[in-house]
Amino acid sequence: MSWSGAEIIWVVNDKIAANLFVKKMQEGLAPAKVYGVEEAIKQWDEDKDRNTKIFIITAGPKDSLALIKNGIKPDWLSVGGMGYRDGRVQVSQQTSVTKEEAKLFKEIYDMGIKLIERITPVSDRPEDFMEVLNKHPELFK
Repeated sequence: MSWSGAEIIWVVNDKIAANLFVKKMQEGLAPAKVYGVEEAIKQWDEDKDRNTKIFIITAGPKDSLALIKNGIKPDWLSVGGMGYRDGRVQVSQQTSVTKEEAKLFKEIYDMGIKLIERITPVSDRPEDFMEVLNKHPELFK
């Protein structure tokens, strides 16, 4: 986590937070807390005066957008780990999205939040993820 400057990781997703086994696994891997979306928003509001740098991981743009709309606004959002399966469009080597996810990413971008993608956090130059998505206009129809 040293590359991020964060002191703690928040994993924010209702499904992960509801699964006690997965939640404990996540919390055991690093200095991490696992929250559902509403719980994370509440925790953020309670800790407004904190000086702790937090690295937030979500399962996708839906959770990210919910956090953003409720006052948890990052300067940038790193996109990745969204593998291919039926119903998804492969937009880069490591990322595939549905039409719904592409539209959610566009909404996040339109709120002034930079979207970046890179394979490894320290060695790769980040790419503008909105430019990656724009190469696939079929996602926005």
